[in-house]
Amino acid sequence: MSTSNQLPQAQALAVTHTTPYSQAKSRLGEYVTLSKPKIAVMVMVTVGVGFTIGTLNNFDGWLFLHALCGIGLTALASSALNQLMEHDTDGLMLRTQWRPLPTRKLTLTEAAVFGFFAGITGGLWLYYYVNPLTAYLAILTLILYVGVYTPLKRITPWCTAIGAIPGAMPPLLGYCGATGQLDMMGLALFLWLFIWQFPHFLAIAWMYQEQYTSAGLKMLPANAAHTNTVGNIAVIFAWLMIPASIFISFVGEVGFECGVIGTLLSLIYVWYSYLFRKSPTRTSARKVLLYSVMFLPIMLFLMMFSHWRVS
Repeated sequence: MSTSNQLPQAQALAVTHTTPYSQAKSRLGEYVTLSKPKIAVMVMVTVGVGFTIGTLNNFDGWLFLHALCGIGLTALASSALNQLMEHDTDGLMLRTQWRPLPTRKLTLTEAAVFGFFAGITGGLWLYYYVNPLTAYLAILTLILYVGVYTPLKRITPWCTAIGAIPGAMPPLLGYCGATGQLDMMGLALFLWLFIWQFPHFLAIAWMYQEQYTSAGLKMLPANAAHTNTVGNIAVIFAWLMIPASIFISFVGEVGFECGVIGTLLSLIYVWYSYLFRKSPTRTSARKVLLYSVMFLPIMLFLMMFSHWRVS
């Protein structure tokens, strides 16, 4: 049988096997991708840590579930609206060109409807079923991420510092969801995660600097690729992890072990950041990235264990 006869048969077979169920499953998968599930899971984990630390001896399972749902919806909205605003630059970078909007597997209208619906629903959910403070802070996080950080990526390398603010909000949101108030412990959690982000995201920016530059994004290192600027910033913030870890212990909701172990783990963070500063290569940047990914969950679960011990 000739190839020309085989092709129409193959196409007909593909059409035959494309059922409404498979089409719906495929589109659902694209919406999941639009939501950045890996980031969403990490957000939920940090929210859980903050909520647990904010709870003394009366853990409210229903309140926790409502907090996860509301904050989760605003996180999904952030991811969707971020990709909506960056669909053009995403299409220019190898690491993002497969996303649903550059590949046109979802339309811009669909992404906008999904993002706004998730954001509004999440805010209202938190307001009525958790508390107004958490709702306001969640919407503020969404606005900072989508309305400030995302457009600044095209304008200034300072976008990294601005983006670290909404990036550090999840544990604070969880804590406020449990307590209904903004106090020193919640701010200590925010500060710890805010500082942790700098070596982590600078390593990512270094590894993908050529793609960011080709897409017109002014992420660090930007014009500082041949200087020690990025390495210096990474080292400084790695050092700051030590007082940030000790501060959490002094606030009173967790035990001394958070300060001790946090200090030891921070020194390793400093070491990898220093090696990156000394020899800024993709390999050294990847080591910073990998260690930061291990450092974060270890400290988060240590905080929860320590809280259970002292409460």
